Amino acid sequence: MRFKLAHEVKFFETDPALRMKLGSLVKLLQEAAISHSGAVGQGARKVQETGFAWVLHKLGIDIFRCPEYGEELEIVTWSTGVKGLKARREFRVFAGDEAIITASSLWFYIDVARKQVVRIPPGIIDPYGIETETALQRDLDNWKADTDFLPEAEALITTRFSDYDPLEHVNNSVYFDYLETAIFRCFNRAARVKSVDMFFAKEISREIETISAGFKTAQASNSFKIWNSAQIFACGDFILDA
Repeated sequence: MRFKLAHEVKFFETDPALRMKLGSLVKLLQEAAISHSGAVGQGARKVQETGFAWVLHKLGIDIFRCPEYGEELEIVTWSTGVKGLKARREFRVFAGDEAIITASSLWFYIDVARKQVVRIPPGIIDPYGIETETALQRDLDNWKADTDFLPEAEALITTRFSDYDPLEHVNNSVYFDYLETAIFRCFNRAARVKSVDMFFAKEISREIETISAGFKTAQASNSFKIWNSAQIFACGDFILDA
């Protein structure tokens, strides 16, 4: 079953050029996924009732054109089923008939209290329906991010109370706020992401007040990681628009 969510780009979701910020875009994708779950009886309230929740493992996004302030969007999302312990979800974002963004994501199903990945029950995934089409034409499942690099540039970022979600860790969409902030500081104010793949390695808990985001540049793409002195929280690759 394909689920559709309509959205008008709000002023607070945009940057100084009135184009949608990367973090705002990922929050919108997340909202579509949550709304789809709610439509099949697996919404956010279910977490409180059952103690189990979906947690993002990897997300890949291609941005062909950045949405602008006031633009009317339609987010289409669907499930392509389960492989091992991971479920896959696809996204397309339309402005009218124009497909401006595609994305694919991999999710774990976790026991919230124990913070452990568990096998996905068939009864949980079946109501979503299964489709075969993938939105992103690359192998996100087997892609591995580089973490063993010395950053050429980095930014120190302070976590905020508003970064934390009902699972009491920094929401996965906020990692893209951190990435975008570091790009703004380390590259230039006009730099825009046109493609990004992110692997979520570790949650950022309430006790963590500062993190760093750093980059290694290359011709084809740039590697990044988000970390502190003890651990890496996320890593991946991104390409900037020319």
